[in-house]
Amino acid sequence: MLAADRAEYRSGGDRVLLEEVHLRVAEREGVSGFELRSESGAIDLSAGDFEATGDVWGRTPDGRELRTQRLDYRHDAGLVRTDAPVQIRDAIASYRGAGFEYHVREARFRILGGASVTSRSGLVGEP
Repeated sequence: MLAADRAEYRSGGDRVLLEEVHLRVAEREGVSGFELRSESGAIDLSAGDFEATGDVWGRTPDGRELRTQRLDYRHDAGLVRTDAPVQIRDAIASYRGAGFEYHVREARFRILGGASVTSRSGLVGEP
């Protein structure tokens, strides 16, 4: 499910530009879902790929939350990734890195470059 406050489609193209975006990928057999919100984005209608920009927030079904300024979802690969700084929170800790990959089918995160970890008790409020 994809919702946006505003969408702009130009005839003859496969891209739709979006503002104030809410994306939800449903769980189904063999694929974990996730939820995402961003200030803006673009979707490639033919490939199903999605780019999110601005204040990007995401949540996986197991409760991990992430914040970054930009990310890409590649539908065929089942991959969400960014090379922008990211913060990821789970029930145990908060992780920061220079980017990340989230493999949707395996529900597996990989933090890219310069990762740091803070215990959950060290966090102060919501970002």
